[in-house]
Amino acid sequence: MFGQQIETYNWPANPGEAFLSDKYKVTLEHNGNVIESQVIMSHAKDNEIPDFARQFRGGRTFNWTMFSCDFKAPVTITVEKLFGVGSADVEIFPSPYNITGALSEENKKVTFTLESQKYVSVNFKSTDNKHTSDGVVKHMLMIFAEPLQTGVPSKTGAGVHVYSENSTIPELAAATTIYFPQGYHDLRAQFGGNKVGNMGEVIGSGKQIYFEGGAYVHGRIYNPNASDVKIFGRGVFTGRDFKWARRLEFNGGTLGVDSYHQQEAHIGISGTNNTIEGIIVCDGAGHGVNMGNGSATYRHVKFWAWHPNNDGFRPWGANNKVENCFIRACDDALYNKGLTVTNTIFWQGFNGAIVCLGWDGKYHTENTLLTDNFILYPEWRNIGNNNGIVMSQIDYDMKGTNVIIRNLHVDGNIPALVNLHTNSGKEDANDYNLPADFTGVAGFVKGVSLNNVTVTGKQLRFQGTGFTQSQTPLKSLIRGAELTNGDIYYIEDVFFTNVFINGVCIDESNKDQFFTIDDKTTKNIKFFGCRPTHVSGDMGMDHASGGYLYPNPSNGVVFIKNISENSTIEVFNIQGMRVHKTEGTCFDASDLPVGIYVVRVDDKRVLKFFKSL
Repeated sequence: MFGQQIETYNWPANPGEAFLSDKYKVTLEHNGNVIESQVIMSHAKDNEIPDFARQFRGGRTFNWTMFSCDFKAPVTITVEKLFGVGSADVEIFPSPYNITGALSEENKKVTFTLESQKYVSVNFKSTDNKHTSDGVVKHMLMIFAEPLQTGVPSKTGAGVHVYSENSTIPELAAATTIYFPQGYHDLRAQFGGNKVGNMGEVIGSGKQIYFEGGAYVHGRIYNPNASDVKIFGRGVFTGRDFKWARRLEFNGGTLGVDSYHQQEAHIGISGTNNTIEGIIVCDGAGHGVNMGNGSATYRHVKFWAWHPNNDGFRPWGANNKVENCFIRACDDALYNKGLTVTNTIFWQGFNGAIVCLGWDGKYHTENTLLTDNFILYPEWRNIGNNNGIVMSQIDYDMKGTNVIIRNLHVDGNIPALVNLHTNSGKEDANDYNLPADFTGVAGFVKGVSLNNVTVTGKQLRFQGTGFTQSQTPLKSLIRGAELTNGDIYYIEDVFFTNVFINGVCIDESNKDQFFTIDDKTTKNIKFFGCRPTHVSGDMGMDHASGGYLYPNPSNGVVFIKNISENSTIEVFNIQGMRVHKTEGTCFDASDLPVGIYVVRVDDKRVLKFFKSL
């Protein structure tokens, strides 16, 4: 291990600062030495969990540690459970990582190795670590093993302002880089009163905000119209003391003092080409991290929160990327807006979907690819109106199109693979009138494809207000709407290939066991069974496809950068069928139907392409 570099972080732990965990201890073996990696703990906001999810109250915690390493050699990690009894059954997930730990004699320590940057959960499956009878984890633990940082700003560099409680708003506004050093910082020192800790007014285009490892910052960044902003580092941006506006009568908060509108984001920036990288954003009181209106990048970001309205990442526009992240949302984790999502772990709370095609509103959603991702211990209790892996809640004049999910592994039970329908509020009110205030024509949901999806558990409903949960089978839903004017809102072109639930491959012969499909309002719903000849993600997806295909989207000739003139180009539709083959550095898409396609180059590079009108 000669020359290996590893960084751990010293978190501020005085009263009112970061909470050191009393649930777990983590040590790392490095160059023959054993060093501690501090474990920090977030407490569930029990008084903000609504009655319909009351079974999730009762003192749950989210525990985590973070370190950075060059991984020139494997890192040996030991996790010690500090509470209750030991367990002979310890899970280290995602399960496809195939990490096996060695247990101590008393079953309260587990030791394992990581050979590369990974995020893993460790679950001692003892009775005192089960919050419900079906195995919801009471005291969650994540280990965030990061790559070493690059591009760290100097505290004495030109334009760098090192934050302190004495910093002034003009100083922060004038800086090109705001540097949060190790320690606890509360932005309400500068942005108090009705600003509720919001430093958005000092964020302009080109600004950098750096969180040093060990920096624990309480505040938010909301509503600057800025582009080329970079938020990065190894620190924490918490909203722990903010109160959810929809539960003020229970949490004691006051709007405009320690609470803000529930649809305001913890980090919410307009503009384009904004980046967030490496930090933790947690425990907020509204939406999560919204990095702008196109070409947003999320890389190595860790997010968690506790109640509805805690959406995850919600950039708008096109060419948005989410890479190597962790998302524990308690509402919709992602919106279908030009996203490419790779190697990301979702630990979904009791509410919301992984991918949302939209709610009742005046907008369309489109063009998302998820590949090589994981869901751990999903906590859904029912299909509800917005739960499941892919969900739509959109109005009759809206469109939700082109979602591909490939190579997704789910460790646990789900309520539904898809929960595709129109807005439930209007359905419940028996209102099937086409609105006249947006497009004025019936929309549709079209082009949803699940390929190579494995769910280790079942599709289930759980019922019970406390620890004991009864379970009954559930089915995924695909249902459009018959409108009053005679139009049909269709759900169409929905495809399932190599999809397994509880070890069973879903195909045309057994689909009725797993799905409720309304024949009148759906078209072209296909189950292709399990065919290994389909295109799969193990051929090396080039996640930065926008940088290689141009123009993209296109309705004509498409060029591919950085390939040879005799390259073989194959184009596949979302059913996995090859629809075009040629040689060279471009292909003609003019004859292809509108939709999402996968382009394979020389049997190894795989790119995402959108055919436009």
